[in-house]
Amino acid sequence: MARRLPLSKLHISKRLQWARYHMSYAAKLNSKRKKPTLLLYPSEENDKEIEEILTEELKVDSTNLNFKNVRKIQNKGLAIVWDKRQQLEKLRETILSNDILKKNISLRLPGKRYASLVIYDLPNDTTHEDMQIP
Repeated sequence: MARRLPLSKLHISKRLQWARYHMSYAAKLNSKRKKPTLLLYPSEENDKEIEEILTEELKVDSTNLNFKNVRKIQNKGLAIVWDKRQQLEKLRETILSNDILKKNISLRLPGKRYASLVIYDLPNDTTHEDMQIP
């Protein structure tokens, strides 16, 4: 009977690399979770940009906010993406506790998107029940 030799560190690292690139479909889906995101919009009576408001007010608090990504969105808004939900909650608490920020900035969480589909050239006798996906 053949005797098995213990695995070397090189062999173990190669196995880990193989497993990383050959993940199952379910494992890949779970790894692509949405990152926590907070949408910031200026209030109705405010003319300033959100970046200006945040830098003026948060400079005084000296709060450490480590975000992953910031991008501009419609209606003079900002979308801020974090790695962890606790960091999002930290900024949210900071804004809600500061009266000036609370007055000038409105907070929102991103909503769910509903995809739509247009189908052309259907027969006239097709009913709505026939079109439903089970």
